[in-house]
Amino acid sequence: MKFLRVDQFENQLRLSSANFYGVISSLEVDRKRAIKKIIEINKSSIEVRWSSSIEEALFHLQIRSLFASVQIAVVDGIEKLEEKAQNLINKWLVEKSEGNILIFGLTPSAEIGQWKNELVCLDFSLEKPWDRQKRMKDEILTMALAAKKSFSPEALDLFFEKVALNMDVIEQELLKLFSFLGEKRREIQPEDVQAITSEGKEFSLGKLAQNLVWEENSSFQELELSDVLAVVGLLRYQLEMGLKMCCLLEGGMEDLQQAFPQLSSKNTQKYRQVAQNKGKSFFKKGLVVLFDLEYQVKEGKVDPYLLFVRFCAILKQLENSGI
Repeated sequence: MKFLRVDQFENQLRLSSANFYGVISSLEVDRKRAIKKIIEINKSSIEVRWSSSIEEALFHLQIRSLFASVQIAVVDGIEKLEEKAQNLINKWLVEKSEGNILIFGLTPSAEIGQWKNELVCLDFSLEKPWDRQKRMKDEILTMALAAKKSFSPEALDLFFEKVALNMDVIEQELLKLFSFLGEKRREIQPEDVQAITSEGKEFSLGKLAQNLVWEENSSFQELELSDVLAVVGLLRYQLEMGLKMCCLLEGGMEDLQQAFPQLSSKNTQKYRQVAQNKGKSFFKKGLVVLFDLEYQVKEGKVDPYLLFVRFCAILKQLENSGI
C-alpha cells in the first residue's frame, strides 16, 4: 500500500496495525523524519534498533525483549535488495510475531514491488520541488501550532526564504524563534524572523553554508560557539550534496533533478556547473577539513571563530588550487 502524501500516510498509521513499513526518498533527512513518525505512533513500550543490514534487523526481531511489548528494527539507506535479503524478508512475513515491526528507509532505486500488498509505504520519489516546499511549510505551521504560535503569511514566507531547505535546520531555527518570543505574543511577525534567522546580519546560517560551498566570492560573519557547531552540520549537508552530485555526473547521470528534489531547477543547473568546475576532490577534501574543524571546536582548546576562519581559508585554497 503506497502513499504519496504525508497526511494520507499519517492517517493510515493511526488507523492500521501494520508491521512492515517503508519510506522512499533520495534524501536521508526526509526518510529519517518519516521513520521517526512511524516509531512515535507506537505509544506502547517499545525497543528500537537501527541496524546496518536487513539480516541484522531480522535477527534482532527474532529475539524477544524482556522489557518491551513492541520491537522495532530499522534499516535506512537501502539502495538494492539482494536475492538473499528478499528471501529473508519473505520468510519473516510468513513467520513474524505480533509486536514485531520492520521499517525500511529506501532510495528510489530499491525494488519493492513484490511486497506492494504487505508494505505500508510513503513514497517521496515522485515529489516535485514545489510540492516539497508546500509540505515543509505545512510542517512548519504544524510545529508552530504545537508551540501555541502562528505565522503571519509574510513571516512564513520570510522564514522559509532565509532557512536552508533541510527540516532538521528548520526545526532548530523554529525552537530559537519560539524561545525568542516566549509568552509575549502568539503571532510571529517578519521582524521576529529577521531577528532570529539572520541575527541582524545579511544572511542566515543556512545561507552562509550555501555561499561558502557554492558561491565564488563568498564571505563569512563572526560566529558564536553554538553557531559554529550549527554551521558545521549545514556545511556537511552542502558538501555531501556536492560530492554526491559529482559521483552521479561521473556515472553518466544527466537528469540531476530526480536525485535532488529539494533543489529548484535553476539551482540544480547552477550547482551542477559549480560541481563540475570544482570537482569531486574539492568536496571530499572539504569534508575532511570540516571533520577537523568539528573535532577542534568540540575539544575547546582554540577560539571557535578562529578555527572557522581557518576552515574558510583552507576551503578557498582548495577551490583556487583546483585540487
